[in-house]
Amino acid sequence: MTCDPSKVWCGEPRLRDDSLNLILTKACNKRCSFCFTDSYSKETEMSLEFIERVLDHFPLRTVKLLGGEPTEHSKFREIVALLDSRRQDFSLISNMLFDERMMDFLRLHSDMHILANAMELDKGKRVEVWRRNVEAIPTGSMAFTISEGDTIEKWETYLKFLKSNMRGLPRGVRVGLDLSGDWLLCNTVVGDIVKTIRSHFPHPRHDLYLDCQFPRCIWSFDPQELHMLDGRFVCPNPALDVFHDGSIIYCYPASHFRLDDIFSYATVNDMAKDLRLQYQAAQRQHELPDVCKQCHHLLWWYCKGLCEGCHASK
Repeated sequence: MTCDPSKVWCGEPRLRDDSLNLILTKACNKRCSFCFTDSYSKETEMSLEFIERVLDHFPLRTVKLLGGEPTEHSKFREIVALLDSRRQDFSLISNMLFDERMMDFLRLHSDMHILANAMELDKGKRVEVWRRNVEAIPTGSMAFTISEGDTIEKWETYLKFLKSNMRGLPRGVRVGLDLSGDWLLCNTVVGDIVKTIRSHFPHPRHDLYLDCQFPRCIWSFDPQELHMLDGRFVCPNPALDVFHDGSIIYCYPASHFRLDDIFSYATVNDMAKDLRLQYQAAQRQHELPDVCKQCHHLLWWYCKGLCEGCHASK
């Protein structure tokens, strides 16, 4: 299929009606240095009534529970009970630094997929708490984040620290990027760091996969050599993050693309289309760097790489 990037839509839209991210709270007991979450207040917590309304309005295959740290929500247990009562599939994105009571509660949900934030555990006693919880609860994956200024040497040291403090690690290894700046463009150190992470998890039981926003220009080698999960190097669809007030954003790095009322839409796909229109309109107002103009990631209707879009209106 050929695609004219000057057109509003390119390619076939992908339906998104099966998933939403619920930002339960902005509270967090960790606050990573690269965190993009705004400051917490009680008013930013998502209510049980609101969650019920979302589930009634949109037929969802699954929901993801995010924060902040979602287990810090004052009614987290009630939220899980609500989802269970409705037989709603859900997953949890957590820093895994909760207390033993929360650990015991989550152990009752052994079928729940958990993505465990594995960053900045070399501070205080974090790694001890993280190890206890990860070893007690079968988490599906652990998440790493590469930030501006990171080096291969820094990651070698951190990975050796983490492995020396763990008897076992989650199977999946998800690698994401700190998207607080435009530092990725043609920065092949990023690709080399990904390769370094892969080298520390060479066993077939470890799946390495990439989160959103991995432009092709970070690779100085063929990334297929890394044998990543299903060969996926870019986000197939941006995350749609829902907040307590009914607003929704295109994804955190592009949070300036926003809709104010999710309930004015009949489907998740309708919201995704309107957000994408905002995204593309902003893209067309800015001149792309020459290196980006031939990048095929820009030729499709959905977000596939950092390029211009996430920073277009800043």
